[in-house]
Amino acid sequence: MTIVDGAGPANDLAGLASVTFSGSGFGAHNGKVLHVKIEDPTTKPATIVQTGTATIQQGSFSFQWNGLFKQLVYYGFYYYIDDNGNDSCEAPPTDGVWMLSVLPMSTNTQAMVTPSGGGALAGDFCSKFQ
Repeated sequence: MTIVDGAGPANDLAGLASVTFSGSGFGAHNGKVLHVKIEDPTTKPATIVQTGTATIQQGSFSFQWNGLFKQLVYYGFYYYIDDNGNDSCEAPPTDGVWMLSVLPMSTNTQAMVTPSGGGALAGDFCSKFQ
């Protein structure tokens, strides 16, 4: 994973960060749907901050969320690619499933991943999508 802080215009919401979550090198999954769920693990139980889907196009995907994240708090980004198209997360190797910890350090943070992980952990995180 590559984290780039301070990219883009400053966020107007004091103390909150914007995050761009993107991936490249996913050409083998073109046309498949990627699902993401973001949790704030500092709350008990963990609070869902955001969810979303994107179709892999030209081996890439990208999400942008503005002003949703507290700075200097680790967030769990859980994501999977629905390779068999059944709209359900299934353990690898049926679906690609990953988890990434993201720490927004400034008002604008970029988290970039690749299929080999890029800092993300591959594993069975499907319970996060049930």
